[in-house]
Amino acid sequence: MSRSFPRERSRERELMDSFSSDPDRLKRTLDQFYVVNLLLTRARGLLERWFISDMARDKSLAYTLLDLGSGGGDLAVWLTRRARKLGVKLHIVCLDHDPRVTAYARERCRAFPEIEVVQGRALYLSSLPSFDYVFANHFLHHLADEEIVGVIETIGARTRRRFLVSDLKRSRPAYFAYSVFAAIFLRNSFSFEDGRLSIRKGFTKAELEEIVALSRLRDRVTLRSMFPFRVVILGADARHRA
Repeated sequence: MSRSFPRERSRERELMDSFSSDPDRLKRTLDQFYVVNLLLTRARGLLERWFISDMARDKSLAYTLLDLGSGGGDLAVWLTRRARKLGVKLHIVCLDHDPRVTAYARERCRAFPEIEVVQGRALYLSSLPSFDYVFANHFLHHLADEEIVGVIETIGARTRRRFLVSDLKRSRPAYFAYSVFAAIFLRNSFSFEDGRLSIRKGFTKAELEEIVALSRLRDRVTLRSMFPFRVVILGADARHRA
C-alpha cells in the first residue's frame, strides 16, 4: 500500500448525508463539529490570517462572506463575534444543501442577525451574487472528481477579495490519529465513521496541485500543506493578495 493511503479517493457516501439517517445521531454530530473545528481543522487561525486581517485594514467598509457547506454554523458564529470585537461590519451567508442541517444552523445562529442561513446546493453557486470572501471547510471532498475544477473556478468567480478552501489530507497517519481521537471523544454520533471516511475521500497535496493546474485560477492561488493533515487553497483578487 502506498504512503498516500488509500491509493485513490473513496467515492462512498457518508452516513450523515442520508436523509434517512438517525436525527439524534445527526444532531450530536453537528454538536461535535464545534470540537472538531476548534481542535483539528485550524479553521479559526486560517480565517484570522486570511480574512479578518484583510477586513481590519479598512473598517469603514461593510463586508460579505459566503460559508460554503457551513454545517452547524459554529465557524460563522465565531467569525461574527470576532468581527464585532474588531468593529468590522460583516454579513455572512451560510449555505448547506441539507434541510436538517440548515434548521440546526438557524437555531444556533438566531442570536446573530449578521448571519443568514440558506438551504441550497453548492453546485448552483453560479446563481448566487458575488461575495468579498468565500470560505469552504471540509466541503471539497464531498464532490465527485469531475465537479471539483468547476466548483473551484466558480468560487473564484464569485469572490471579490479572497477565498479559502481547506480540506483533509488523505494519509495513513491522519486516518489512524483521527480514529483514536474520535473513538475517545466523539461518541454516539456519525463522527467516527464519517470522519474516517472523509479522510479516505480527502486529497494529497499532489492531487490538489493537479486539480488547480487544470483550472483558470492557477495564477491566483497558493496551495499549502499544513499540520495537522490539512491541504489548503488560498486565492485572491490581484488587488487583495497578501
